[in-house]
Amino acid sequence: MPVIDGGGTVTDLFFLDAGTQNVTIDHLTFQNCVSSAIHLNGYRTSTSDGTIRGCVISNNTIQFVTGSTSGGAGGTGGIRGTFAVENNTIRNNLITDTTGPSITLVGGSAGETISGNTISFNECLRSNTSNLADTGGIYLLDRGHNASSALQNVIDNNYVEGIGTSADTRLIYLDDETSKVLISNNVLTGSASSALQLHGSDHVAVTNNIIDLTGMSYIGLYQDDASSGFINYGMAGNTFQTNIVYSGGAFASSALWAFNNGSGDAIATPATSRNLYYSTGPALPSGGTIVDSSPATENPLFTNADRRSNCPGDGRWRV
Repeated sequence: MPVIDGGGTVTDLFFLDAGTQNVTIDHLTFQNCVSSAIHLNGYRTSTSDGTIRGCVISNNTIQFVTGSTSGGAGGTGGIRGTFAVENNTIRNNLITDTTGPSITLVGGSAGETISGNTISFNECLRSNTSNLADTGGIYLLDRGHNASSALQNVIDNNYVEGIGTSADTRLIYLDDETSKVLISNNVLTGSASSALQLHGSDHVAVTNNIIDLTGMSYIGLYQDDASSGFINYGMAGNTFQTNIVYSGGAFASSALWAFNNGSGDAIATPATSRNLYYSTGPALPSGGTIVDSSPATENPLFTNADRRSNCPGDGRWRV
């Protein structure tokens, strides 16, 4: 596999500028860069469309990406898309040892949307090595809040492990109104504040994931966005169903979800049902604002639970 090495000084090793379409980046190794290994930098205004569309980033190894000094929208990533990024595929990449997120897609404002993107079968290990606060292993931000009722982005069959111990670190983080996302068949494990965050999101389906809470405080933070100075869309239509939630020991929190309605405006809680819960220590808690209406408690009988080299589609954490 050819190696592109930034020597610890190059900012972006592969830069796709505004308007790029239908480029495939496949079977390369990117390492030792300062900002992002691969950067999709689109834009869109009322008079000009520089959206990046139809690109495929697949089967690459990305490692040792440094330089991120802030979490959230300001953070860099192993694979980074900014401002207007639509209908792209990020698939089957190994991304390790990044100071920011492994994968980040950020749409800045109205008209600059991230939509139609698929993030699948990636292995994301040791994101956020600088231990920044307020960031994610896979991080999406879409303040444009696409008005379409259609599904906007898919995050499926990824293995995300470890993002540090600072405040507000999430393995999958949907920030500032990112909505209409399917999160399915992922394995989420390792150190983090929580596996998930939905921040002002609506119509997000979280289903068929394996969430290992060992080393985490909550399944997720469910938080309105108006308290952050943005629009409250109500957080309707979110679901958390048919997931496996596992803990390898004592779980300190009194609730499985953290809930923060800082604005006091009305927000809907996610429809939570038919999840399987199991702890090798004391039973997991059942209190709080977000409670499963029909939980199951059973040993999931994991096989290959100690493997650390393949994505879930290759057999790890199967039941």
